[in-house]
Amino acid sequence: MSGASFPPSSATAPLRQGRAPVRALFALAAWLCLALAAPSSGLCAGKALVLYDNEGTWGWIGEMYSQHMANLLTHFDLEVDRKSSASYQAGDLENYQATFYLGAVYGAALPAALLGDVLATAKPVCWMGYNLDKIAWGATSADFQAKTGFSFIGLDTTGTWPEVRYGSGSFTRVSVSGTYVGQTSVVDAGKASVLAECVNGAAQTPYIIRGGNFCYVADMPFSYASETDRYLAFADALHDVLGVAHTGSHTAILRIEDVHPAVDAGMLRAIADYLHSENVPFVVSVIPEYDDPLGAYNKGVAQHILWTDAPDTLDALRYMTTKGGQIIQHGYTHQYSTVKNPDKGTTADDWEFFRVRKIGGVQTFIGPVPEDSAAWARGRVLTGKRMLHELGLNPVAWLTPHYLASQVDYQEFAKVYGPSLDRGVYFATDTAGKLQFQEQIAPYVIPRDVYGTRRIPETCAHVNPPDVLPSTLIERARVNLNVRDGWAGMYFHWYLDLAYLRELIPGIKALGYQYTSLPVPLDLMWSAPLDGSAGQAVDGQITLTFTESVDPATVTAATVAINGAAPALIDCSGNTVTLTPAGSLPLDSAVTVTLSKAITAQGTGYTLDHDLTVGFLTAAPQAQLAAAPASPSNQTALSLAVTGSGLTHYAYRLDGGAWVQDQAMGAPLELSGLTEGSHTLDLLGRDNAGHAQATPTSYTWTVDLTPPAAPVIDPLNPAPTVTTPKPKLAWGASEGAASYEVQVARSQDFAAPLLQATVSGDTSFTPGTGQRLPAIGRYFWRVRAVDAAGNASAWAASGFSYASVPIGPLYPLLGGQ
Repeated sequence: MSGASFPPSSATAPLRQGRAPVRALFALAAWLCLALAAPSSGLCAGKALVLYDNEGTWGWIGEMYSQHMANLLTHFDLEVDRKSSASYQAGDLENYQATFYLGAVYGAALPAALLGDVLATAKPVCWMGYNLDKIAWGATSADFQAKTGFSFIGLDTTGTWPEVRYGSGSFTRVSVSGTYVGQTSVVDAGKASVLAECVNGAAQTPYIIRGGNFCYVADMPFSYASETDRYLAFADALHDVLGVAHTGSHTAILRIEDVHPAVDAGMLRAIADYLHSENVPFVVSVIPEYDDPLGAYNKGVAQHILWTDAPDTLDALRYMTTKGGQIIQHGYTHQYSTVKNPDKGTTADDWEFFRVRKIGGVQTFIGPVPEDSAAWARGRVLTGKRMLHELGLNPVAWLTPHYLASQVDYQEFAKVYGPSLDRGVYFATDTAGKLQFQEQIAPYVIPRDVYGTRRIPETCAHVNPPDVLPSTLIERARVNLNVRDGWAGMYFHWYLDLAYLRELIPGIKALGYQYTSLPVPLDLMWSAPLDGSAGQAVDGQITLTFTESVDPATVTAATVAINGAAPALIDCSGNTVTLTPAGSLPLDSAVTVTLSKAITAQGTGYTLDHDLTVGFLTAAPQAQLAAAPASPSNQTALSLAVTGSGLTHYAYRLDGGAWVQDQAMGAPLELSGLTEGSHTLDLLGRDNAGHAQATPTSYTWTVDLTPPAAPVIDPLNPAPTVTTPKPKLAWGASEGAASYEVQVARSQDFAAPLLQATVSGDTSFTPGTGQRLPAIGRYFWRVRAVDAAGNASAWAASGFSYASVPIGPLYPLLGGQ
């Protein structure tokens, strides 16, 4: 079995499938949040060491599962160091409160120092999976048995152990070819005790066995893990391994999933009313923006819906918050770009932060999206969060769409949020360079996973008829009762029949679970531009403004460091933070501002994890007109639009007069009473950081109110009588004329002109294509001059007759063309 290992996790423990398939995590506890049910512990805060095999083809499994192990240990107030078993140095165990070895690779070479220290230490050691033979057999066999009170028989690879019993609970265990159980036997009942056992009918063998300070788990508990798996027994047994006496409690939490602007408002109200009647608090997974770029649900026509476009649904969402609902942010659009990813390209159907395709009808995970970066991911989260804030909604946690994003993304999510209600997905890279990943079911609160996320358990998945009914979720919750502080976390899609929810809620309650809500974090929403946006520095200072999500927890001071300098406590009253970086603040630069603590008026201190990048102006502010005044012009009043990037106000003056100050951007600039002659308008802008434009933007134009002289009609063109339906009409040039307006009518009042035209560059008009006198008879015509400013002269008018053409030898056909 050299080089063998249990089957890789990506093949053996499928990621979540269903409407919301692969579930990932978001990371790094961020901004500022109140603690969520921090576990009480008999163990003082300390550090644990997690060792793992990482050599050979399957070494990536050890790397990935070491993250799972580290996550669980934070539940016990332990900080965790992870390192490969090959890098172990003599005495390392003594620097930690407990050590966990993940035997992920069969036959991995273990340092002699590690084996010797395991036998010698008095501190807790937990050994999982392969390679126990290296310490339990051979020259150290007697020492091992004397220390632990049990012996190691060997690996049973028959795959015939489908059940694990622990306490009064029974757990499933995947038992197929290729799985294994490390078999042990108690040799000294005074030292060794079996905490859990594998069962196959009447046959039994220890699954978790402990002797003295040494504990052995007979396989890798993170492989093949499911909602009812023996992994839960291991997670609970950690209390005993570490000597931590958490108070027994069982909490439930419910999400209403995939709520976006296009959902049915009536369904939302019905769900809220029912849950309120049951006194069940809940969270609503809200998607800030709905996109259907391919028109999958709109007959092929692209559709984009904001919450403000759906007032009835928005009212229903707000109604839910009055009935015990809390808002969490579920991505930004919950879909990617304008492509299928992989289904329809539509909000709530597709992945947002990971590229997924269907190849041969099989869902295939490609990897992070092409434009993936820290800035891209954080930008999407912040955009969505600000949209919700503008609606008066305060999201209290994050939920990654379909539980999957890149590692970079998770770290950025955490800079915006702290708690997350999805399962974590953890990554490693294999020897071929392929990204491998698997989710982890957190049976209890994980205060800080390897990404920094406070993970709120999702242990029961979701109702997905006809395959997954409420009874399935209730059974999963029942199994989780065997974890002394286990949770029943679940979600329910808004579009399902309410009858399923009416079955689910009483069933969970009957098990003894208490539904809970999330604490509202003291969140600071920064309104000043961040992340390299322009417009923050003025007179050597930076001023940031913020709003708070918790009232009356008013922040009065904060601990701030600028560009990595020593942190200092500064005043934050008035919801502003004014900073003075050392040195000059040139344009086209950026400053990193780190806020590590906030203090409220009530004297409460909160830990912050805010890293803000504040950008400086890339150019001085400049006000300008959207369109300059026409020149010359005959307008004595103008309404002008003022524009300018980042501007909040502008000032103006006309013809060198007094400046009119503090005009708000967006308000038109109104000028009236303009006299004939030249005029000059000057503009000065001011941006949101207080920068004032130094040199005015100027516009000069001429007002001309004098019309040109009326033209003089040519008496011969046309003649008094014409025989063509297209006669030439001519006149003399008028000084200052830019064009001429011509009209032909049957009446002298010209109430209904038959022909009319504007002529430029000529002093005559002949009807063109589609224009002709309609019938024989008397006609009147007139012409006037128009100058460049739009002033028109008086009309000059005349008349003529259109007669039939004489026929005969002396009169050939002259007209009629």
